[in-house]
Parts: sequence; structure tokens; C-alpha cells
Amino acid sequence: MSDKAMLVQQVKQWQKTSDGHKQAWYDYVTQAGSPNFDPNRHESSFLQGFIFGTEAGSVVPTAASAVSAGGASKEKLVNDVKTWQKLSDGHKQTWHEYVKQKGSTTFDPSRHEESFLQSFLKLTKSGDIRPLPPGFAAKGEGKGKAYMMGAMMGMGDMGGMGGTGGMGGMGGMGAAAMGKT
Repeated sequence: MSDKAMLVQQVKQWQKTSDGHKQAWYDYVTQAGSPNFDPNRHESSFLQGFIFGTEAGSVVPTAASAVSAGGASKEKLVNDVKTWQKLSDGHKQTWHEYVKQKGSTTFDPSRHEESFLQSFLKLTKSGDIRPLPPGFAAKGEGKGKAYMMGAMMGMGDMGGMGGTGGMGGMGGMGAAAMGKT
């Protein structure tokens, strides 16, 4: 095993200790100005700096209450989003489209703020976001992104994709995509 591979393994093992340990890694990476949380994507010197910090006490696990105002709450939200995605390909694609519409390309729910996850789940429970129908989400299909974007853009008078109106447009998009409007 190479030196870098050993460092990567040490960082990963340290993260597995607790949510607070994992959050401390995320904080360290973010403070360095990097969007990459995968230890494999960092130079050995960066990983060594992190490990040294953990040993010297300058990098400490985040307190459980600070992980997300009650880490168990965020963990439950993350699991709820993941469970929702696993219901079908349409569910998963709907999550991806929601994330993209909010200006992100990070599809891992654990990398989003608690409020982001709460908003998504609230909209799915209210029916304002519905899963895309089978075949609609498949790569290479004709309708795809352009159709979805057009459907979402057409919902501007319903609150659009942000602001105080929430994602009112998503409900219309889901219904339109399913032929129920």
C-alpha cells in the first residue's frame, strides 16, 4: 500500500468514528476552499496536515449538537431522502432534478443542509413534487431535461423554483409530466 493510500485510509477510518468526526473532515476541506470531500482527491500533504491536526488537537470532532442542530435529525432526513430515491428510477431522477434546480450538482443528501432536505421532503409529502413517470428519466430519452425545464419555467406564476413561493412549479411540472393537468 502506498503512503498516500495509507493516509487516505487513516482519514476515512477517522471519519467513520462518528458524525462529529466526519463533519470535522468536511469543515477542514471546506476551510481549505475545496469542494472535494473524497480523501483520494487530495494531495498527501493535505491529508498529512489533517491527520497532524487531529493528533495535535487543532482538528477536533464537531459536537453532536453542532453537526446539524441534533445530528440524529439530519441523519433521519438523509435516510428519508435516500429511501425516497430508492422507490423508483423516477423518484431518483426527481431528486436529481430538484438538486439541479436549486443550483447544485451534489446528489448525496448528506452533503446538503438540513433545511434543504426538509424542504424537499415537505414538497414530496404535500404532493407538490411527484416522481417522474417510468421512462421519462431514462438517459437518452427524447423529453429529458429540455422538456422538464420548459415545464418548470411555465410554472413561474405559481411561485417558481425558489423565493417565497417555494417550489410550487414542481407540482405543476409533476402533474403535467404525468398527463394529469
